Amino acid sequence: MSIIDDNLDYSMTTGMSKRIRECPSCMGQGNSMAVQITRKEDGFLYHCFRCHKSGYVRDRNSASPQQMQEIIKNGSKKKVDNRPEVVQLPYDFTEVLPPKGLVQLYDLSITDEDIKWFDIGWSQSHERIVVPVYRYLTSSAGGYAKKLIGVLGRKLDEKEDTSDKPKWWTQRQRDIKHPRFIGLPREILYDKQVVLVEDVFSAIRVSTTGRLAIGLLTTYLPFELYPVLQGWDVKIWLDADAYSKSVKYLSALGSNGIKASTVYTTRDPKTYSNEEINQAIEKGEICQTLKQKYLV
Repeated sequence: MSIIDDNLDYSMTTGMSKRIRECPSCMGQGNSMAVQITRKEDGFLYHCFRCHKSGYVRDRNSASPQQMQEIIKNGSKKKVDNRPEVVQLPYDFTEVLPPKGLVQLYDLSITDEDIKWFDIGWSQSHERIVVPVYRYLTSSAGGYAKKLIGVLGRKLDEKEDTSDKPKWWTQRQRDIKHPRFIGLPREILYDKQVVLVEDVFSAIRVSTTGRLAIGLLTTYLPFELYPVLQGWDVKIWLDADAYSKSVKYLSALGSNGIKASTVYTTRDPKTYSNEEINQAIEKGEICQTLKQKYLV
């Protein structure tokens, strides 16, 4: 029996869904309830929001041998990837942000200089703040050349917004399996030190202190990042509700010979001033409530 088979609930009615933790394709790579199983009329549809693997398990009580053969045959077919080979910014992308967008960024202490450095803009068609995701390459003339590999769109935080649209809209280049947002400082003050955070705006805020920051944008630490981090002093600073995940990342990096330590705070990195960011990273302050919860 597979992981999915073990979690099928035949008492569920059509349309009902439930979440489980493990996925047959990315087993052990995260601690979130990333796999959704939905009951259909003649079986179960499952989808992993972590690795994007989908599948269908037919209710064997209702399937004929011929139907089962067809299911197996179709299951072996590769899903068509409609992502573009080359990513482009939205057609109506503009560097002029509306006042509400600017206020949202200013509230996070993201300045006009930060907005310009990271090419943050606006798309009216998406009604979102647009943040380009770049791959940085060292140039022959010194400095960095950047290549667009993805686009992130952040919905405005408005109390009157009652739409069911997700907070983030994303698009990435077809050959990019796990996009990461690189918070490249305007001036690198801490050589070979990198801070792993969860989101884009936390990466931008940490980068303003002169540190390289990586917004993981995933619910787990991608394996292909391990060799990239070799030789770096890694600081793991996830959001306040992800303490146990930080401990897992620390263990995984350490077992691969990567020097790492953790930073624990009661708020997300993006909510702190530069002085507080420096203090948190340098001292690795621990939230006692979280420490007692997870380390007993």
